[in-house]
Amino acid sequence: PPALKLPYVPDDPFKTREDAQTFLDANLCAEDDCAAPPVLQFEFTTTACNTTDNPNIELCAFTYRVFDGRCAISEEGEFDSSFTFNVEVYITSPIPTTDLVALRGLGCDGIDNDLDCLIDECDEDLVPPTLKLPYVPDDPFKSEADAIAFLRENLCAEDDCAANLLIIVPPLPNINITCIPTLNPDIQNCTFP
Repeated sequence: PPALKLPYVPDDPFKTREDAQTFLDANLCAEDDCAAPPVLQFEFTTTACNTTDNPNIELCAFTYRVFDGRCAISEEGEFDSSFTFNVEVYITSPIPTTDLVALRGLGCDGIDNDLDCLIDECDEDLVPPTLKLPYVPDDPFKSEADAIAFLRENLCAEDDCAANLLIIVPPLPNINITCIPTLNPDIQNCTFP
């Protein structure tokens, strides 16, 4: 009967079952002593997955049937055979929430939250750093330079996963400040990016 072989299996688990099947469909090789492709054909029949010791990975068994297209399928398996290939696949459990409170700490909790075998890398940190200004003086600043100096001294950065954040306030010529006039011709309302 014909045979079906897989030349290699990648070291890393597949991201989805669909990715695993696509890989198998593209890389399986059918062999027979009398027939060759396109007469010798194979097709996917079933898949079954089981858990492994790693809670993020499952072991999936993909079964294929290989057959000689010139011959009728026999009960004895004379002209066709079934082969099963076991591959590891990540168990997909995307984080469906957009609630920032629920997402806080995902990039620094010691867990592989996005199931890519990397723990606490940057793409797991879903809550960006924030800037806070504890207060704004009641009186207007005398100049843009005074406003920038105030920001440099008083801005606070916070993040759910990082400490000692660096705040960079570029010098005046490099800042694109947008100012609009107010009712008082001596005062402008300025936005600092």
